[in-house]
Amino acid sequence: MSDRLHEPFDRTHGNSVSPTAFSSDLSETMGDLSEDLQGNVTSLNLSIPTAPPPSPERLGELINEINDQVVEDATVSEVENESYGLLIFLVVTATAFFIGYLLKRQNVKWMHETSASLLFGCLLGLIIKVVPDDNFLSIIGKDDLLALRSSLLFHADFFFLVLLPPIIFEAGFNTVPTVLRNKFWYNLDAICTYAFLGTLLSTAVVGFGVHLTGYVGLCVPLTLLHSLCFGSLISATDPVTTLAIFQELGADLDLYALVFGESVLNDAVAIVLYQTAVSFQDIDVDSYNIWMAFLQFGTIFCGSVFVGVAVALFTSLLLKHTSLHEKEFEVNESGIVVLMPYISYVIAVALDLSGIIAILFCGIAMARYTVCHVSPSAYAIVHNMYRMTAGIFECFIFVYMGSAIFLFKLPWGTHIPLAVVSLLWCVAGRYANIWICTPLINAWRRDSNQISPNFKKGLLSSGLRGGIAFALALSTQSDLHGQDESVAIVTSTIGIVTLFGVPPAGRVCGHCDIHHRHCD
Repeated sequence: MSDRLHEPFDRTHGNSVSPTAFSSDLSETMGDLSEDLQGNVTSLNLSIPTAPPPSPERLGELINEINDQVVEDATVSEVENESYGLLIFLVVTATAFFIGYLLKRQNVKWMHETSASLLFGCLLGLIIKVVPDDNFLSIIGKDDLLALRSSLLFHADFFFLVLLPPIIFEAGFNTVPTVLRNKFWYNLDAICTYAFLGTLLSTAVVGFGVHLTGYVGLCVPLTLLHSLCFGSLISATDPVTTLAIFQELGADLDLYALVFGESVLNDAVAIVLYQTAVSFQDIDVDSYNIWMAFLQFGTIFCGSVFVGVAVALFTSLLLKHTSLHEKEFEVNESGIVVLMPYISYVIAVALDLSGIIAILFCGIAMARYTVCHVSPSAYAIVHNMYRMTAGIFECFIFVYMGSAIFLFKLPWGTHIPLAVVSLLWCVAGRYANIWICTPLINAWRRDSNQISPNFKKGLLSSGLRGGIAFALALSTQSDLHGQDESVAIVTSTIGIVTLFGVPPAGRVCGHCDIHHRHCD
C-alpha cells in the first residue's frame, strides 16, 4: 500500500495544501487501496457485490470537501496560535511604553525605555521557556505550545519590510527639519566620512580580528569570508537608543547631527557591505571582482538616492497641481503622503537597491519640497502618525530581541568566547573609525568647525548595536553556506546587542560631556 497514508500534515509550521497536489495524492492513494483490497478479495475467493463507482462530478465534490476541511482546520490553528503570540507581544510592548513613561517622569538617567523593552523581552522569553510544566501542557497541548513559540520568533523579512521603513522615514522626515534644521547639511562631509570610510574600517577590523582570534584557537574559528560578513553586519549601529539619550541629555546639535547622520547612513552601508561580502561565496576573489564590488556599491547608493528623491518630487508635483490640500480631501491627501515613502522603499528593494537609503532621502526631500504643498491639518496627521508608529515599532523590535535570548535554541556555552572576543573587536573597530576619520575631517575644516575631543568621546559612545545587526545575523541562516558558522554569528550578535549593547547605553553616554564642542 502507498506510504502516503502515513505522511502527517504539518500544521505547526503552517504549510499550505495545494488543492491540485492533494487531489492527485488522494486519487493515487485510493487507487492503491483499491488494488490491495481487490487482491485480498481474490486470494480469499470471496464474491461480494460491487457498487458502481461514483461519478467524476461526485468524486470531485468529495475531494474538495476533504481538502477544504484540512485547509480550514490548519488555518484556524495557525490563526489562533499567531493571535496568541501577537497578543503577548502587544501587551508586553504596551507595558514597556508605560514603564518608559515612568522612567521619564522620575527622570531616570541610568536606564532608557529601550533598555526596559529589552528586559521585558528577556522576561517574556524566560517565562515561555521555563514556566510551562505538565499541568500547563495538559491545558494547551505540546503542539500548541510549540506553535506559540514559533509565532514569537523574529522574522527578518517582517523586520525589513514592516518595522524598519517607518523608523527610517520618520528620522528623515521629522528629525532633520525639526531638530537638526541646517546642522545635517552643514556636517554632511563628516557624516559621509564616518558612514562610508568608518564603516569600512570597522568591518575590516572586526572581520580580520575575529578570523585571527579563531585561527589561534581562542574562540570558534570562522573562515575569512564569514568573518568579514560578520564584521559588516555587526558594524551596523543603532540610531534609536543613542539619539534618544542624547536628546534627553541636551546634546549639542552638531554632535546630534553627526551621530544621527552617521548612524542612519551607516545602517545602509553595512547592509550593502554585507550583501557584497555574501556575493563572494560564489565568485573568485580577484582584483576585477573587488573593483566590480565597489562599482556595485556606488551604483546601489546613487540609485537608491535617485529613487527616494524622485518619489518625493513626484509627490510634491502631485500635491501642487491638484486640489488635495482642500479641507474635504484631507484623508486622501494624508493617505498619499503616508504611502508614497513606502512606495519608494519597495521600488528600491524591487530594483535590488537599498530601501533604507531610498526612504531616508525620500523623507529628507519630502520635508524640504513636499511639506510646503501639504495642508497644516494633513501635515499634523502625517507627522504624528509616523512619530507614533516609529516609537511603537522601535519598542516592538527591542522586545523581540530580548525574547530571542531564550526562545532561540543557541549553544551559548560553545560560542560565549566568540561573543566576548567579537565585542572587544567591535570596540577596537569603533576606535579605528573615530580616531582615523576625525583627523581626516579636521584636515579640511576651519579651526572653528573642528571636531573636538568632547565630540570624539560622544561619537565613541554612540556605536551601539541594535535591530539591523540582529536582523542581518538571522539572514545568515539562508545567505551563508555554512550552518555552523551561521549559528555562531547569530549567537554572538545576540550576545553583543542584548547583553552588552543597549543596557549600559545610558551610563556610558551620561559620563560624556556632550553639551559643548570645546572643553572649558
